Amino acid sequence: IWLNLPSKDKFVEPHYKMLWAEEIPVIELKDTNKKISTMRIISGSYNNIKSLQPSPNSWAKDENNNVNIFVISMEAGALLELPRISSTLNRTLYYYSGNGINISETSIDVLSGVRLKGDEVIKIENGLKESKLLLLEGEPIGEPVKSYGPFVMNTEEEIEEAFSDYRETGFGGWQWQRDDVVHQRNKGRFAEYPDGTVEYR
Repeated sequence: IWLNLPSKDKFVEPHYKMLWAEEIPVIELKDTNKKISTMRIISGSYNNIKSLQPSPNSWAKDENNNVNIFVISMEAGALLELPRISSTLNRTLYYYSGNGINISETSIDVLSGVRLKGDEVIKIENGLKESKLLLLEGEPIGEPVKSYGPFVMNTEEEIEEAFSDYRETGFGGWQWQRDDVVHQRNKGRFAEYPDGTVEYR
């Protein structure tokens, strides 16, 4: 998942943060029929449960930007409500596993993406099988977006400059002879930080 940055933050120092699976907040929501929906809070908050801290210059850093990324699992027959947030909110729900849900009495097939209103309470009713969904929400940055290949900027001129920088440095100086360098399979889970610190899990 790629998050845009406002133009003022596009040239800040890069920052790396590992989100270890076991540290990501998970909440269980029980409906009136005691059916359970499980929500992993990757970014943002739900029912006052907050995600891990985002990177310092992320659009998600400011809570007013309402950047919510939730991975949701719903038991068969479970009901779940998404709260009203704002009329300007971009809100998209991706339904990637299951056999059908209803959103505010509209039937949604699996492998669908649905744009939802941010200023309404959204009621999701699951079908006869466990369903898995990805919710992405956030306030718009309100700036033009220009993209080409892996580069995303605000103007054509900035895109051309990004290509020029890449041709000169290869994203800041690629030190290996090959483009497809990977870590050894037996290395396990680890995070290596810019200061040289390595954390293993």
